[in-house]
Amino acid sequence: MLNLIRTFVRHPVAPNLAMLIMIIAGIWATSQLTRQLLPAFAINVVSVSVDWPGAAAEDVESSLTQPLEDALVGLDEVRNVTSASRDGRTRIDIEYGNDADMGAALDQVKNAVAQVRNLPLTAEEPTVAALSRNESVAKLVVSGPVREQLRPVAKRFERELRARGLSRIDIVGLPKEEIAIEIAPEQLNELNLSLREVADRVAGASLNVPAGSVGSRDVARQLRSEDQARSVADFAALPVDAGTGGRLVTLGDIAEISRAPVEEGIEIYADGRPAVEIVVSRAETDDAIRVAENLNRWLEQARADLPPNITVDVYDEVWKTVDERIDLMAANAFSGLLLVLGVLYIFLNGRVAVWVAIGIPVSIFAALMALYLAGGTINVMTLFAMIMTFGIIVDDAIVVSEEAVTRFQTGTGPRRAAEEAAVSMFPPVAAASLTTIAAFAPLLAIAGPTGSVLFAIPLVVICVVIASLIECFVILPGHLRHSLEGTAGEKPPRWRRQVDVTLARFREGPFRRSVDWAIHNRRSTMAFAFAGILLIVGLLAGGRIGFSFFPQPDGTTVTASARFVAGSPPERMEAFLQQANTVLREIEADAVAAGTEPFIKLAVARQNENSQGETGAHIGQITVELTKPDTREAWSNQRIVREWQQRVTQPPGLEYFLIKTSRGGIPGSDIDVAFTGLPARDLKQVSLELQQRLREFDGVSAIKDDLSYGKEQLIFELSPTGRAIGLTGEALGNQLRASFEGERVQIFQDQGDEVEVRVRLTERNRDSLRSLATLPV
Repeated sequence: MLNLIRTFVRHPVAPNLAMLIMIIAGIWATSQLTRQLLPAFAINVVSVSVDWPGAAAEDVESSLTQPLEDALVGLDEVRNVTSASRDGRTRIDIEYGNDADMGAALDQVKNAVAQVRNLPLTAEEPTVAALSRNESVAKLVVSGPVREQLRPVAKRFERELRARGLSRIDIVGLPKEEIAIEIAPEQLNELNLSLREVADRVAGASLNVPAGSVGSRDVARQLRSEDQARSVADFAALPVDAGTGGRLVTLGDIAEISRAPVEEGIEIYADGRPAVEIVVSRAETDDAIRVAENLNRWLEQARADLPPNITVDVYDEVWKTVDERIDLMAANAFSGLLLVLGVLYIFLNGRVAVWVAIGIPVSIFAALMALYLAGGTINVMTLFAMIMTFGIIVDDAIVVSEEAVTRFQTGTGPRRAAEEAAVSMFPPVAAASLTTIAAFAPLLAIAGPTGSVLFAIPLVVICVVIASLIECFVILPGHLRHSLEGTAGEKPPRWRRQVDVTLARFREGPFRRSVDWAIHNRRSTMAFAFAGILLIVGLLAGGRIGFSFFPQPDGTTVTASARFVAGSPPERMEAFLQQANTVLREIEADAVAAGTEPFIKLAVARQNENSQGETGAHIGQITVELTKPDTREAWSNQRIVREWQQRVTQPPGLEYFLIKTSRGGIPGSDIDVAFTGLPARDLKQVSLELQQRLREFDGVSAIKDDLSYGKEQLIFELSPTGRAIGLTGEALGNQLRASFEGERVQIFQDQGDEVEVRVRLTERNRDSLRSLATLPV
């Protein structure tokens, strides 16, 4: 290494060539590195989900969840199995170890599920999938006066975005459509048919049947029927029964047929208007900022061609976080350059200061090239690490340059001064650098998703430290030699002489006297140091200096979640969300009247689902995007939350209304408590008691559990008469399920949408308990 240093000091071109190579390589690597929010990491989880329409959560637990869990819990390399059972659906997540082959694990789970033979016959086929992580770039909200107008607009937007190369587009709030064939019990009695018999006849009549081919050679033709019904009119014309007197009875004669959205589908409202959400995510190799630029270019064109009364808003722009961190790093690098130039220009000389400052971007470019070769990306973790290591780059260069200037000022020649400075400083600087590497290297060994996220920090730190050593001992000494040669024989300007005299006086005067006193009064010096430590400890222990394990500054998003008791009509949640949105706008109006700028960008309400994965007509959520906190100093997130919580009127039947503000830092709740091992009823009671105790503490808010009350149940059983005529509980249950949940006849595709066809009782009969007594069996 010492010979390499001497070679580069003496060679007139080598330092410049090495610097140029590092800069060009870094610029090229920057254009190739993917910019994203977080480092890529694998989710070693396989999910199994099964739908069982109409089933209660207890039945789902005993008939679906338990058999599947028993088959899955003993699989190889499984670390943990968790399940969630709710009305009509179960989901089981199988977590594997960090080194598991997820392809083989997926096949293993599929085989285990396929071997479970005792699942209910009326349950849907299990869906098995490996979980993957999608990183959202931005969300579009398309809103209008009528929800039906939004479907063609959202579909057109999806096609246009995919045509521009944006492959991951998800539409939320555009419920699936169904063709509902609703029949009154009186009509069934008149024809002496059951709903299942009607469903079978519809399925048999609405069908495309391939029948092979006829003829040969030039006259060969395929045979097929085209009886598949696809519209309300087509289904209304299907024959059902011959009727009396030979008159053909069609489905339209006995049923109400309509095409409408599926009940309890996700509904979205933007500032009170019906809306559809389009989530734009990046593929694994896509650059988040390039995707956002592509999206914004399309958005400018799309807004010009919007139908009347249709608007498009953008929110939750995750890509801006990455862009802001890049700007912050660039600003820090630029300010570091200026500070280094200014300070070194005062203490050393202008030429040396310039070369030391140039070492900052050179080292960063070299580190970026190393990051690219290591398979890294530009994300918030790598940017944080780069900002953190700026001081390392500057410190190494200052140590070498200051030593070279000192030797030069004591009479050593420029070449020898630069060479001896680099050689003499290499051991201590290298030791300090190795210490830094040793401190961060253990983070490379952390496994799992946490290790994948943190891996970027030690990787960048090590790359920057190595790049700084190369720049400091290979490139900088040659430049120092040329700088010192340029200043040899020059008479320093008057201000420089004055600064040098002032610094010398301070060094030889007050500073030397202070050091001499500290050395000769060691006990007093130690006492002062110990007193300072005690003062700091006292300030921390007394709470004068606050402590935060992970600082969480205010974000720009506030989320309000609401849950009514199960079985509440959807109109109740819709009215409550409208009231909450109105109250929020009143709070903003009061703030504006007091002189504050408007701080609500967009309020997006979501009904029938929330971000915690809860679903149902009794579930709702409002996501509010605010302006940046520094533009509304009088209205912090906490003040908005407090005012909103106090002003909203909570109606009867509301289980909770919780408002949380998004903050930087580690996601999730401050405290989570889990109870296991008891029946669901007892777990709920324990949860309620704990919640009541927690509410007694000041500063505790947003208390909730994830075990909601279920719907009231009616338990049916066969009477002796029913058993006597040969009915079974299973047969009766299937008929009731077909009557109230609907019997699925078929599924077909219509312009890219999946449409279900269901036969069931009329809405009037489904909503009446009396219909149970008169339902034909």
